[in-house]
Amino acid sequence: MIESHAPELVLTPKLDRAVIQTFLTALGQNKVDSIEVLQSVDSTNSHLLEQQTEIGRARICAAEIQSSGRGRRGNEWLSAPHQNIMLSLSWGFSHWPKSITGLGLAVALVITERLNQDFDLDVKIKWPNDLLIDDLKLAGILIDVAGEAGGVCSVVVGLGLNVHQPDWSSSDGAYAWQDLHSLGIQINRNEFIAKLVNDLLGMLSGFELHGFAPLAPIWNQHSSYTGKTISVGNEGDQVVGEMQGVDRNGALIVKDAKGDTHFFSESNVSVRLVV
Repeated sequence: MIESHAPELVLTPKLDRAVIQTFLTALGQNKVDSIEVLQSVDSTNSHLLEQQTEIGRARICAAEIQSSGRGRRGNEWLSAPHQNIMLSLSWGFSHWPKSITGLGLAVALVITERLNQDFDLDVKIKWPNDLLIDDLKLAGILIDVAGEAGGVCSVVVGLGLNVHQPDWSSSDGAYAWQDLHSLGIQINRNEFIAKLVNDLLGMLSGFELHGFAPLAPIWNQHSSYTGKTISVGNEGDQVVGEMQGVDRNGALIVKDAKGDTHFFSESNVSVRLVV
């Protein structure tokens, strides 16, 4: 278990479009058509959904403040101003991905591996795409899609990462959170955003061809609940059983007490650990 402590750290530099671009250029990344750093926005995902994204190209939007940040299942995403990473990336697909759930899982995997590699962490993924440290929420991911079914579409990947999240954000008990600051980690947000964008674009370039299947075994290695008893579903319609991991499309596999196997591909269901 990682010991949580909170040393006095120098505040991370402000987000800067030119600095992010410099880091991306150094990484050899040339698929980004625009980078926006906004002081305030309702939602970075909503902002990019209003813009056209070319096939095989990306747009980036990061913000210091979100007035209406969105999480999964319609929940509000709370984030301290000028402290965390609120980032969205849009990518143009020639056709809809076979599995939007699988895409969300792939995004979670990319971010998890970057965090673990850079900061020697043991981040786990709660299906479909919450990132946890010792069962405390470090980050969340939201996927939005715009376009006609079966045709060209733009996918917007939204990330909320708790870099330094003060106590006020959890006063309503919405979720038990963790942040990098409390783990003794200092982060250059501009550099980390550039690394994430580079990693995500590498994944997205191959996802249209190969889908989630090649990533499923790796995702299962980072799963938080595999082998544990969980409850899946919505109120009045739940399945309780052992999580068996995910399949090649990203569907959650649960085996109940009778030995029956259930598959869940709708990411808006509730997933809870049964103690």
